[in-house]
Amino acid sequence: MFPYAPWLVWAFPIVSSLLVPLIARFSKRAKDYFAVAMCLITLTFAFSMVPDVYFNVLESSNLTVYWIPSLSISAGVYTKEKVTLEFLEEIKTISRT
Repeated sequence: MFPYAPWLVWAFPIVSSLLVPLIARFSKRAKDYFAVAMCLITLTFAFSMVPDVYFNVLESSNLTVYWIPSLSISAGVYTKEKVTLEFLEEIKTISRT
């Protein structure tokens, strides 16, 4: 999985969509190519997460940041983090005590 892929898979299209009107000023064809390229990049981020989820080699976590703090609105992703054998052994020793 690419680093930050869970964040990029939804944030990248939002940010790149803000650039579409600027690209459209140059040419309609450039705007169309830009939109397709951004979709393909986002698709790459999404597909990069499939093996980690499919083989279940990750531990889940919830990562959020405040988006609009005054309204208590946050944005985030439900991700999975890689679990190492050392980490599992550490948890076992802690749970035994």
